[in-house]
Amino acid sequence: MDQMNPSAIQTPTRRRKQIAIAGIAVLIMVVILSTYLIAGLNRARETANRVKCNKQMRALGQAMFLYANEYRGAWPPALEDLILTQDITPEIFVCPSSNDTRAPGVYIQAAANLSSGGHLSYVYIGQMMKGSPDPALVVMYEPMTNHGNGFHALFADGHNEFLTGRGTEKIHAELQSGQNPPPSHR
Repeated sequence: MDQMNPSAIQTPTRRRKQIAIAGIAVLIMVVILSTYLIAGLNRARETANRVKCNKQMRALGQAMFLYANEYRGAWPPALEDLILTQDITPEIFVCPSSNDTRAPGVYIQAAANLSSGGHLSYVYIGQMMKGSPDPALVVMYEPMTNHGNGFHALFADGHNEFLTGRGTEKIHAELQSGQNPPPSHR
């Protein structure tokens, strides 16, 4: 008669424990893979948002240059003037990574609502410029909170940069304190 190994016998309780352990292992693997997938999707979304934000700031810069051309070198006194004088819509003033929303209304209503809070993702500091200013001057920038690890800055020569890395917070603080061009960016 064959001797049976007691540990080889599958009791219903033992089988249920093995299934439970296997289920927990699969669940842990799914959670880990989901975490990586969500992180990757968030990075991809932020990259797409930065590209869109860059295009919007470039379009705003072009609208500012057109405004200056039409008004003998004077830059717009406020961003609201761009809605009233240029062919742009309120959506362009909202960074897709921010919590801001489109200013309600069209033309005059949108211009009136733009600065009412939560409808403007960018800080305009070019209102005092005239003619062809120093290319290193920042005309417009966005809060660091929009993208977290950096910010877009539109310069007086029309180029737009995403500033990131060491010293970015210092450049941002210099702009906020009125130092333009920011000494740290030279």
